[in-house]
Amino acid sequence: MLKLIRKKGIMKKVVWIIANLIILSFGLFGTATLLTRKDKSNSAGKIFNKKITLEDFDRHHRAVVAQGLMRYGKEFYSLQQTLNLDAETWDRLILLAEAKNRGIQVADSEVVEKIQSIPFFQSNGQFDSRMYDMILRQTFRMPARAFEEATRDSIAIAKLFDAVTSPFVVTDQDALAVYNNKNEKAQVSYVPFLAEDFKQSVNATDGEAKEYFGQHTAEFTRPPMINVEYLHLAFAPPPEAVKPGAEKKSADETAKDKTRDQAKVIFQEMRQKTGLENISEKYSVPLLTSGFFSMDQPNLSLGWSYDQLTRLFQLDKNDPVTIFETTDGVDCVKIKEWKPSATPEYNTIQEEVRQKVLTQKALVLAREKAAETLTKIHAELPADASAEDFRKTAQKLNLNVLPTPLFVRGDYLAKLGPSPKFQEAAFALTKADRISSVIEIPNGFCFIHLDDKAPADPAQFEAQKEKITESLLRQKHLLAFNEFLVKLRSAAHLEDHISLQNSGEK
Repeated sequence: MLKLIRKKGIMKKVVWIIANLIILSFGLFGTATLLTRKDKSNSAGKIFNKKITLEDFDRHHRAVVAQGLMRYGKEFYSLQQTLNLDAETWDRLILLAEAKNRGIQVADSEVVEKIQSIPFFQSNGQFDSRMYDMILRQTFRMPARAFEEATRDSIAIAKLFDAVTSPFVVTDQDALAVYNNKNEKAQVSYVPFLAEDFKQSVNATDGEAKEYFGQHTAEFTRPPMINVEYLHLAFAPPPEAVKPGAEKKSADETAKDKTRDQAKVIFQEMRQKTGLENISEKYSVPLLTSGFFSMDQPNLSLGWSYDQLTRLFQLDKNDPVTIFETTDGVDCVKIKEWKPSATPEYNTIQEEVRQKVLTQKALVLAREKAAETLTKIHAELPADASAEDFRKTAQKLNLNVLPTPLFVRGDYLAKLGPSPKFQEAAFALTKADRISSVIEIPNGFCFIHLDDKAPADPAQFEAQKEKITESLLRQKHLLAFNEFLVKLRSAAHLEDHISLQNSGEK
């Protein structure tokens, strides 16, 4: 079937849109055949009251893996712990059943066009039949016929996506609203009432602290923590002497590649359970230790990204090693110790609990004082009072008024951080109604006065309209299709024998 693909020949390049659809954002790590999970009934489960054999489930599971490989490529290992390929396979089967029910068909020519447009199978921008055969055989480990049928199924799902989402459109008014929301600026003054300022007016008995601890135990639960040891291979500076005609950047990369190659050798020895002390001595690479840290409170001095830290906490205890590159080198890392999530005994954190009770009581006073003061402000000022009048009245009441610079939604504000509630309240104010109600902020409360508001520049909208429209339309389509899929899952009445069997094996 589709012999044209396996023969020499080029068709026009088209955009590979399927991989960008949320429902087709499938995983990518290899999996052993699901046929090893075969039970006596040879049933993976049921959808729409129809039996799905293990062979059918396995075939579509392999298609899911292939889609993921094409989408994520080299990110294979970093994502493998976050994906549920069995669930993605069931979604694929459910969607294909709906596509069939709607009479959606895919011609051979569409399959050929899609496959020949996939960058994975191209050489110098053109389809390469030898590369196609090699990748199917060595990477996807599936015959051409199976991959071509999987592609046909993916196109059918893409057509179903189009059929479901085509009624949803984005108007110029929709795009303008998004543009204005993102680009308008506000400048405000606010009067803070922080819990810390009221702590001296409250107290907490041991009985109150114990009662609070009993009712809010989860607040004091310590997250999982790890202590890692690692070998840091620093990138060497580029050589001073650069060959004529060679770029410095090229010499830089050559030096880095040398470090990367050595790190790979070291990492393989780590995988073979060789002690890090021995490896450190053998290669004259320093052995470092991080000390215990959690995802909530990472050791920032390590210089590891959020994704790298996440990967550490997802490592298997039977294989607790990983390798990743930082800005200044390559780290070969091994989890040395694990501390599971746990709640300390009350007597070990008694003072921490007492301070928490004091803070809660102080917050009550802060809110009350903010509301009382706001009433006085309203008695003195009209709703549209100017910034100067607001400051004069605040000074008369001995209030601490803090100004902000002009900011857009999402900006980080000094002393407040991102503070979405504060910003939402600030942008809700108008020139006719400049003073907010009492607003919660980190560690306290405040009320806000709108000093100035700068509208988004309308001249820039036309230049950004197309991009905003595309992004908004994509969001609408994905949301609509996800809602459609949720309803479709419910209608399918899925019986998942795979998950039941896996949980039984555990």
